[in-house]
Amino acid sequence: MEKAFYEIQVRPKRGFVRFKTYSGSPGHLERLVGKRSTGTWDTVAWLVAKEDAHITGGQLVIDEQKARSVLQKLVGPIVHQEGDTCIARPQQALYASQK
Repeated sequence: MEKAFYEIQVRPKRGFVRFKTYSGSPGHLERLVGKRSTGTWDTVAWLVAKEDAHITGGQLVIDEQKARSVLQKLVGPIVHQEGDTCIARPQQALYASQK
């Protein structure tokens, strides 16, 4: 059975040529990373299981402690856009690498 996730977009997907997903807590929190044509990788979005979060007042609230701790690196509120999509701002150079 596939889990339902909220997607928290931190960067637009355009400009990336390849994507990978990493699970921090399998089935609860996953990170979507993208590779630019320059070879650098960066976080594009976070996927949070719907059972671990809820939307209140136009913002996504993370209920699960481990996911909340990881996502504290985001700047400002996680704003609900539509459907399962939310938008947030990452800290500068969050998980960037030169691989």
